[in-house]
Amino acid sequence: MKMGQSRRSGRFTTVIAFLAAAVAGVFGSSAAAEVEVIALDFGAGRGAAPVYTGEFDGTDGFIGFGISADGVVESPSMDIGNGVTLSFTNVSGWNNSNNDTADIDTLLWDHIFSASLEADDPVAFDLTGLDADDIVVLEFLDKLDGSAMVTFNGLETLVDANGLGFVDVSGGGVTGSTSYSGSFTGASGSGEGNLAAARIIIISEGGGGGGAGCPGDFNDDGIVDGADFGFLLGAWGKCGGCPEDLNEDGFVNGADIGAFLVVWGDCPDDPGVTGACCLGMSCYDVSSGDCADAGGDYGGDGSVCTPTSCDGSDDPADCPDCNCCEANGGTNCSDAACTALVCDVDPACCLTGWDSICAGLAETECNACDGTTPRMMALDFGTGGGNGPVFAGTFDGTSGFVGFEISENGVVESPSMDIGDGVTLTFTNVSGWNNSNGNVSDVDTLIGDHFFCAALDADDPVAFEISGLDPAETVVLEFVDRRGTERALVTFEGATTLVDNDFAFTDVSGGGVTGSTSYSGFFTGGDGSGEGNLSGARIFIYAEGQGGGGGGGEEGLCPDCNCCEPNGDTSCSDPGCTTLVCNVDPICCEFGWDTVCAGIAEDVCNECDGTAP
Repeated sequence: MKMGQSRRSGRFTTVIAFLAAAVAGVFGSSAAAEVEVIALDFGAGRGAAPVYTGEFDGTDGFIGFGISADGVVESPSMDIGNGVTLSFTNVSGWNNSNNDTADIDTLLWDHIFSASLEADDPVAFDLTGLDADDIVVLEFLDKLDGSAMVTFNGLETLVDANGLGFVDVSGGGVTGSTSYSGSFTGASGSGEGNLAAARIIIISEGGGGGGAGCPGDFNDDGIVDGADFGFLLGAWGKCGGCPEDLNEDGFVNGADIGAFLVVWGDCPDDPGVTGACCLGMSCYDVSSGDCADAGGDYGGDGSVCTPTSCDGSDDPADCPDCNCCEANGGTNCSDAACTALVCDVDPACCLTGWDSICAGLAETECNACDGTTPRMMALDFGTGGGNGPVFAGTFDGTSGFVGFEISENGVVESPSMDIGDGVTLTFTNVSGWNNSNGNVSDVDTLIGDHFFCAALDADDPVAFEISGLDPAETVVLEFVDRRGTERALVTFEGATTLVDNDFAFTDVSGGGVTGSTSYSGFFTGGDGSGEGNLSGARIFIYAEGQGGGGGGGEEGLCPDCNCCEPNGDTSCSDPGCTTLVCNVDPICCEFGWDTVCAGIAEDVCNECDGTAP
């Protein structure tokens, strides 16, 4: 993450029309840029291969691009729109997906590759049929357990995002030619490289002036009025990435009406204050609103683009000695358990910096930082009997993983481990395998190395137990499944939960269990039998009175509180305003009405004058 991504938002859209202003030297100041986004799902089985129908990294509308069948070597070429053609030479591919087009695995596992099965190494590709004045941004997505080294227009880029987003291989964009070429190979510079998808953004000179353009001016006539309100109503409902979603929460609803009314009238004559905005590795001088619309990372009003603005060298650093209840600008604090609890609520705290909101959450989640934070244990399941790779990075806001292993690949054992303070976790007749790349800094070490049931004589289901607890304590148990199509159905204390999320832990304890010294469960395949896979666990133990179920929430209702003032509770005096604010930022109704909530109320509730929509 570069500079300051808007907090409380996991969306990275690619609506980059704001580049019209940033590249005025190319198009002329009066021109309106037209932006076309083409999303391609690579794979095998041309015409019959599964094509992902959902949204990924702010983009939907994927088009299938591939070869005719698994393992053949071909040179596919495709008109991707308006005469622009993408071609690969002597590439192969394979469909490793589950063929469910609504499942992200269809995008992340169906892929093309170099080097293997007589495919070229490297595999060359060309993008042709462009206007020389076009700006072209080319991005690739690697296969979930793969990677690729891509060379494009002379720039070499490692594509290894582990399914978290597209990777720009064009250095922020290329221009000046009607065609561009490149190649891809293995991550080390040779061998098998894997690519699952591409996103191509073509920015062209538009047809003339258009309006000044501003948030809410959906028809670009320079004014926010009734015509634009029609666009807003027409987009009502789920609408991730659309311009009518003014607060970028993935829905067009009452909160967006409030934001729309705030900007009613003529658009400003000038763009106002601008600053450095990172889009990938490239920096542009634009307004904060335009940067947010593009999914960029804004450096603040008045900030200036420098050669290092977007290369990550200025990213927030670790702060292991920092007080959790004070803003520190880093990505953690002195209490690892508190860091995990806070970042579970607001991941931005561990990504873009520990600010006053993170400090406020620590006050709530970590007992005012008095040293009695609920205990937290993070476990990396796998093989190696103490010698297997243990993930050393951060996943889902959590670091400090401890290895919990069987002795070697494929054996069936009943491992038991004291995970702290006499609390023991035990599995019975489970097996496992190390499918990671052995790089402890790579998240693949966590979600590739795993335990499983049913196969190789392991039990089906595999039973597990947590024991040695105080009956007054509350226990929250979470698991993460192995990457890709693998998953597990977990039953814990009578509650059954499907664990099928490669990117975060899944709570299987219904928000927490209490009242006993031990708790038991079992896991099996995702359909209720057969092989199930688990890669790690996170366990929170709350002392009596600390609660569980995601923390926070000890604050109560505040029917007499001014909505435009922070009150520390979970509501304010105007129910309509409370609903509007919490639609924008659910934290306000879950963890306390802070200054951010009060500021939102100013915007969407008519300055709390009692006339909130």
